[in-house]
Amino acid sequence: MFIHFLLLLLVALTGISCAASLQTYSIPNPVKQSSSFTVKAREPGGEWQSVSTVLVNLHEIKITTGSAQVHPSSLAMFDFDGTVEVLVTYNSGVVSSPRVRPDSYKIKPVTGNNSLSFTFNEPRDIIIQVTESVFDVLHLITNRIATDVPPSNATDTIYYGPGYHTHNGTLNITSGQTLYLAQGAVLNAAVSLDDATSASIRGHGVLYRTPTGAISAQRSSNITIESVTVINPAHYTVNAAEARDVTVRKLRSFSAVQWGDGIDVYSSKNVLIDGVFLRNSDDCVALYNHRNDWYGDSVNITIQNSALWADVAHAINIGTHGNSISPETMSDISIRNVDIMDHREFQMGYQGAIAINPGDSNLVKDVVIESVRVEDFRMGQLITMMVMYNQKYNTSPGRGISNVTIRDLSYNGVNANTAIMTGYNESRGIEFVRFESLTINGLQIKDTMKKPAWCMTADFVPMAIVCSQSCVFDKALNSSFKEGMTNEVELPEDDPAAIRCMLEFMYKGNYSTVEGGPAVYETYPARLAPEEVADEMKRAPGIDFASLELVPKTSPRLDVDDDDSGDYAPGPFETEVAEEYFDDAEDVGDDDLLPNKKGDDLGSKTGDICNETATAQSKRLSPPPPGTVEAATRTYMRTLWQTMELTWTADEEFPDLVDELYATTTEQHQDLRDIVCRLVGFHLLDNNASAKKRLEPVMKKHGEFAMGVMDHYILSVRGDCAW
Repeated sequence: MFIHFLLLLLVALTGISCAASLQTYSIPNPVKQSSSFTVKAREPGGEWQSVSTVLVNLHEIKITTGSAQVHPSSLAMFDFDGTVEVLVTYNSGVVSSPRVRPDSYKIKPVTGNNSLSFTFNEPRDIIIQVTESVFDVLHLITNRIATDVPPSNATDTIYYGPGYHTHNGTLNITSGQTLYLAQGAVLNAAVSLDDATSASIRGHGVLYRTPTGAISAQRSSNITIESVTVINPAHYTVNAAEARDVTVRKLRSFSAVQWGDGIDVYSSKNVLIDGVFLRNSDDCVALYNHRNDWYGDSVNITIQNSALWADVAHAINIGTHGNSISPETMSDISIRNVDIMDHREFQMGYQGAIAINPGDSNLVKDVVIESVRVEDFRMGQLITMMVMYNQKYNTSPGRGISNVTIRDLSYNGVNANTAIMTGYNESRGIEFVRFESLTINGLQIKDTMKKPAWCMTADFVPMAIVCSQSCVFDKALNSSFKEGMTNEVELPEDDPAAIRCMLEFMYKGNYSTVEGGPAVYETYPARLAPEEVADEMKRAPGIDFASLELVPKTSPRLDVDDDDSGDYAPGPFETEVAEEYFDDAEDVGDDDLLPNKKGDDLGSKTGDICNETATAQSKRLSPPPPGTVEAATRTYMRTLWQTMELTWTADEEFPDLVDELYATTTEQHQDLRDIVCRLVGFHLLDNNASAKKRLEPVMKKHGEFAMGVMDHYILSVRGDCAW
């Protein structure tokens, strides 16, 4: 009887509802409550216990104005051991689209008209959606019942029991101390672990609406932050800077302010982020080097067993800030067993559910991303790797990205933009990136997958891999070569040294002697003028067709008196290529490069399409006269190829353009006609009935076109090269 009286007294004094394996607690004033959901929990067969719901604010940026909208949402918390049944009632309407996230937990609730129920066998942190809204949802946080509770009067412990507490200014935790927030405790104060050693923050309580960032650990070591929940701080949730041996475990965070990052790590070593559940209004986890008065490399940082939701910016962001004067490095970064539930970012430069974007002369290397599941986010890219110079935040470009392994990455959804992987220039690039078991909507993306011969593997992500020196890629993979048509470079033997030489050539324009490998390749100088390299580095990635000239620029490359066609010097592992487009090329004067004045002009539709491709500038491209030097001819043919390829996939007027091409050119322009024949021949491999039907009239009209398509189709089926 006396023990029963003590339990009743405990409930009355603390607001904690105790069962043998289930503990709930009431919300103290002035914490705001939510009325959207009613939550109950029980042991199997036991009595239902009410679980209080807290109002948390979430953040949405309006794309057209940039203004922020704050959305109210709901949060419930309880502790249990064993098994627990949960009943959730939606008080604002009908449960129309039930979903429990992360999806990988495979929790399938039983639904009623305005309720749903499910069972937990172990603690989980989840988001329960009942409609299409991603804001009017229930966040449910659960823990094992605490067993390592320190005495409230321990000399090395600052203890807060159930109830609402305030502290003037920042609460400083010094070396050897522990801040313990018991279940049901709510503390309105920012906490500092700065300059502390062997200090910690623990417990199942809440840091509530802190006036600044919630938890700071600057120049600290041997730090533990565990199990606390942070609700709507005025800035970041955790800031670890120049810290060593930091563990952040089972932290939960919700933010709705500008720069409302979850966990920011600057110039720190040996950091473990484990089992966190973050929904933030900026990067959930951001890893940086130097900023403010924090300096040094970042080494050995792990993010694992976590669930992330970025209402703004990235779920994980790596590399933005660093030291341009004395460059720093970020290395040994592991990301494993992570669920990314959402990512919403309109700005292209800030997209990427996971982003590796070194700036400020940072080098990011030795990164492993493993067992990451990305759900269909609202807006952004799956993964981004860009060596950046963001002039808003950087004082120099990053130095590069090296040695990244991405293993067992999956994405299920339809909203992902094309992922981008690009270096900054020839000396600040990306190297040694390996994808293993990449899955998009259940399809394994790999080089050996079944796909059209002309498609790149990256098209199925989709991902754009951009070479920093794109003019060299253009020389190496021009459409006049087999590689340019198939988008594949085949090496007869998988020789790592040869692959290294090839990639080095594509990025730098030359390649160096390889020593100690299975073969030695002589250095061959680049056939690209330094002035051209410098000009190429100044422009944005991609081809600006409006800037392409029919008159070739003066270049030492064009003055070489040898048999080189003006393309690039063949490497030792290059196969013989028939230069069928340029066999009749000869040197002519500049006057001969002017558009043909006899009316040998592509018609208006083709010209209009070319102009659109050339970013709507008022420049017309007409066929170069027969005998034009290769540089001018290649320029025009490249533009025509791009134009016709785009028109094939996006324009029903493709047959009209073919008709116009054949009507306004002669046999002297057979090289241009061959481009169209080759394109159609490849696409007909798809056995596309509709394409054949729409091309039938123009084939009947122009027999030369039909014969040309047939030739290229037969050669493609046989696997022979027509070029």
